[in-house]
Amino acid sequence: MNNTRAGLRYLLLCALVLAGTACISPASREQALPTFELLPPTSIDTDASAFLQLQLRADDGLRLLQLALDIQGQTLQLVVMDTLGRRLATFTYEDERYQLRREPGAPASIAYRQLLVVMQMIFWPLDALNRANGDLGWEFRQQNQRSAWYDGELYARINARETAPWSGRYDYHNLLDGSRISLQSVLLP
Repeated sequence: MNNTRAGLRYLLLCALVLAGTACISPASREQALPTFELLPPTSIDTDASAFLQLQLRADDGLRLLQLALDIQGQTLQLVVMDTLGRRLATFTYEDERYQLRREPGAPASIAYRQLLVVMQMIFWPLDALNRANGDLGWEFRQQNQRSAWYDGELYARINARETAPWSGRYDYHNLLDGSRISLQSVLLP
């Protein structure tokens, strides 16, 4: 009888441990990623509106999203939508800070802040990225491709096949977690 109870306790403990590790989503892993200071829209020094189609490949599969980005002076709005155009979340920059509003029913497994980090790593000027994040251990370089380094280690590679600024295909490969993001971007008039 005691062996049966001990065996059941052991199985219950194993089940709880497995259930806890299975609940780790990209959104909760985001907290383990290095600190990155989001830059204000004024650091890009241009107004821009773009529509982006995004493919995110991570260990939990493939996710397709659409993004609408609008930067006007000191304001920024990034709307994250599913493939049917339903709004999932909105990032805004006003009053010198970013705010995220997730819509009811939006998947919690999407690392929404990380999407904005990737957008900035791709589109923001290197000198602005290095100024804002250099003291945090980041270095951004551009040779044949853009790369992000953290504490001297290669963190991400960014390949761009631009047809014009903000227009073209961009491939982001995070070497830390193996995730890949492909963006097809079109600058809007």
